[in-house]
Amino acid sequence: MEPPSPEKQWAILVCVPHVVPGVHDYPPGTEFSLRHDDPPQSSRFTVPSRIASDPKDIENHPYVAAVGAYGRFLLYATQGNYQALANQHILDWFYTEPLGVHHGSPKAYFICELKTCAATRLPDPEHPIVNPGNAGLISCVAGSLVVELQPTPGNHVATLLCYVSWTNTWLVRDVNYPPVHRPWGAHGVIYDEPRLTWVDLSYGLLTSSQFLYDNPNPDLELRFIPLPAGCERLAGTVDLDKERCVGMSDERLRYVQIHSPQGQPIVSKWMLVNWDTGLWLYDGYISFREIWDDESYKAMKLPEHVPTVAFIHPRDDDLVYFFLQSRIFGVDVRTGECSDWIFFKMNSPPSRYHSSRFVRLWQQTKKLFDGAGPNVQRGT
Repeated sequence: MEPPSPEKQWAILVCVPHVVPGVHDYPPGTEFSLRHDDPPQSSRFTVPSRIASDPKDIENHPYVAAVGAYGRFLLYATQGNYQALANQHILDWFYTEPLGVHHGSPKAYFICELKTCAATRLPDPEHPIVNPGNAGLISCVAGSLVVELQPTPGNHVATLLCYVSWTNTWLVRDVNYPPVHRPWGAHGVIYDEPRLTWVDLSYGLLTSSQFLYDNPNPDLELRFIPLPAGCERLAGTVDLDKERCVGMSDERLRYVQIHSPQGQPIVSKWMLVNWDTGLWLYDGYISFREIWDDESYKAMKLPEHVPTVAFIHPRDDDLVYFFLQSRIFGVDVRTGECSDWIFFKMNSPPSRYHSSRFVRLWQQTKKLFDGAGPNVQRGT
């Protein structure tokens, strides 16, 4: 694997935090702690229950909606009354069935700062928060811009809910919605300056490069880019984040998919070569039979089961990572050779849910990681 850049380092931030009782002792002015480990091991953070006050279940859990520059990430959490629950001591347990106790709980976003370990709750907007899977984060020296896309199927206009940190205000804007009659899958948002791109793993991308730091309220147009030919699935198809992911690698947007075009499972990848025309370049494939037959796979002593997709290496686009049985490993999709296999530390959700949905690749300067706040512990 390519050694980390002396200027930039990357981490795998687990999306669902560990939650501890509200009386947990944090130094004044800090609201979370972080254990930072070098990839492919995870970096995991902990918040007190005053930040994430609802018990976790499959339909509701605190969640890193987006990561940004300057050591910032966007945390989403509902604000229920955990003190009214009968079993407060198992607040951090991840229930695999909906609990039915979250309905009506206020939804909140927090801007978390690595430098200080502060988590600042954003003011409640008059227009409601709908889906953190559609929230993007743009960070700059002046502060942060949070943008949540809220489409209404059957309408050519969608709502953008925008928070501007340097004015501490929310803006609500209408924007064109090219899919019109199709709901949006809400599989995350990627910011690659100057583009903000919403991902629907069943359908395609919505992107705009018109967000400006000094003017977050311009006339906006969203451009729709369909997935490569033959990759569209029905709206609402479940578990697509287990077999697909979209990410930036080597300064290009990439798409990876597990599928079985001739009855045998393979992993294919594409590269977006033209944002204006939506042109994808098919960039190769490898069968899982070849991967399983490689001596490096046999050394892991894992069964010949199709894994779930984790992410694409941010600097080596031939290296794709997968989850299987609480383990993460990389596969060179040119040769089938496996590398970096370790047990991956992510307790929530349980391993059967592990997928690209629950990890964020977070690139920061080495100086920022080394000078992180008082609650950041470096792994060994």
